[in-house]
Amino acid sequence: MVLYSVTAYDAAGEQGGQIGAKFQDGKQIAFFVFDFGAGAQTNLPGAPEVSGKAVQMSIDDGDLGPLEGVQVGSWSAAYTVDGQDVGVCPGGIDSLPFPG
Repeated sequence: MVLYSVTAYDAAGEQGGQIGAKFQDGKQIAFFVFDFGAGAQTNLPGAPEVSGKAVQMSIDDGDLGPLEGVQVGSWSAAYTVDGQDVGVCPGGIDSLPFPG
């Protein structure tokens, strides 16, 4: 299984969530938002756009669950294969604060 995910928090680190897309054998099996506070996953309609090695996930603000209307203060992204992070941005699992 392959998971592409972005984790984001507000500036205070109080509201956070993860947006992700899972694939198995090249087929999408999930497109979701995970709410860390509630411990719940909401499956989203549609599919991410896949082009070669690039994956683009476009989600309406109203579908962002815990991140709806939140000004993101920090984020991280990961590429996970069979439960192991094999690629992370920025250079580690720590969140990257936005400048300014």
